[in-house]
Amino acid sequence: MMVSGHQAVPRGSQSRHMQLSMGDQLRSQTRVVASPQHHSPSLGPGYLQQSQYDADLQFQQFISQNLSLLNDDEKAIAKMHIQKILMDARFGQGTCLRIMQEEEMASQGDAGAPS
Repeated sequence: MMVSGHQAVPRGSQSRHMQLSMGDQLRSQTRVVASPQHHSPSLGPGYLQQSQYDADLQFQQFISQNLSLLNDDEKAIAKMHIQKILMDARFGQGTCLRIMQEEEMASQGDAGAPS
């Protein structure tokens, strides 16, 4: 069992706890970045860029802190999920899944081919 913040989290549910915490973190970052646009249009674009940079940096630190709490297998899985999110964001929804399926079919084809 691991103590995280004010809650005791069973070791097996760390990944789920991290996902929930990351979701909360993303929601708060969205508010920070979005609020100047709606409430104070007189703020310049430099402020929004700095605000986005601060939110990105805070998110990176959050990920790093949580990864340091995981064992190697949990880290590999968490990094794989992060990579999937980044690929889908960059190349479109479902890209990562499609690539994984294509590679699986290719490896099955290689395994079935005569040597």
